[in-house]
Amino acid sequence: MTKKQSRCINGYLGQNFIVKLCCYFKFLRALEEDAVSILTLEFNYLRPYKREQLSTSGDRLADKNGGGNSHESEALSFELLRCCFGAKLLNIEMEIQYFPRGGTKVDYTCSINGITLGVSVTRLVEKERRAKNIDPFNIRDVKKFLEKKLKGLQNALKNVMKKWDKPVLFVWAESPRLAKLAEDAWENIDECLKANTILFSVSVGEEYCSMFHNPNYFKNKVTMTTSSRKRMND
Repeated sequence: MTKKQSRCINGYLGQNFIVKLCCYFKFLRALEEDAVSILTLEFNYLRPYKREQLSTSGDRLADKNGGGNSHESEALSFELLRCCFGAKLLNIEMEIQYFPRGGTKVDYTCSINGITLGVSVTRLVEKERRAKNIDPFNIRDVKKFLEKKLKGLQNALKNVMKKWDKPVLFVWAESPRLAKLAEDAWENIDECLKANTILFSVSVGEEYCSMFHNPNYFKNKVTMTTSSRKRMND
C-alpha cells in the first residue's frame, strides 16, 4: 500500500478518487447472509475520468462493455469494489452466457472473498428532467426505477448459465438527495423482489464528474485504450 493509496474501515483514498463508506463490516456480513442489504457511500473524483489510472480489469470494462454509453459508470463501479473490498473481475458483459438469449443482462461478474457477484450498474440523474422542466424525482419515481432494475436482475439470474451467489444493484446517484431517495425507496420495495440483493447507493461529488453527462459525451470522448493508459496492478 503506497502513501497515495490507503484502505480502512471508514473510507478509501487513492490516486483517482475518495470513498467514504462506514459500512465495511456490514458489507462483509451481507456477503455471507442470504438477506438483502443497502450500503450508502460517498464518492469524489480526484481527477477527471479520462486521466484516471484504471486497473487492468477496469480497462477491460471501459473498453469492452457491450457497446453502451456506460463506460465510466461501469469501470468506476468495479474500481470502487476493487479498491474498497478487494473485488476481482471474472467476466464482462459480453462474456456472460445466457439461455434463452435476448433477456436482460448484468454488466459484469466479480468475486469478493470467494463469493461471486452479478453486478448491474445504473445511474440516477435529474439533469435531463431539469432541462425539460420536469419535476424532480420523488420517492415513487425512484421506487419504480429500482423495481424495474431488480426485475431485470432476477431475469438475468434466471437465464444465466453459470449462476452467481449474490446479485448487486449499483446505483450512481447524481446528488446526496437522490442517494437518500434510493435508500428510502428501497425500504418500501417488496422483499420478494429484492430477494438477497445488495444495493449500493453512491452519491457523487460534482468536481470532475462526467458520468451523468448526456450520452453524446461518450460518443465525442476520445477513447483511451488499454495500451494508452498507465495501468495499476489488480
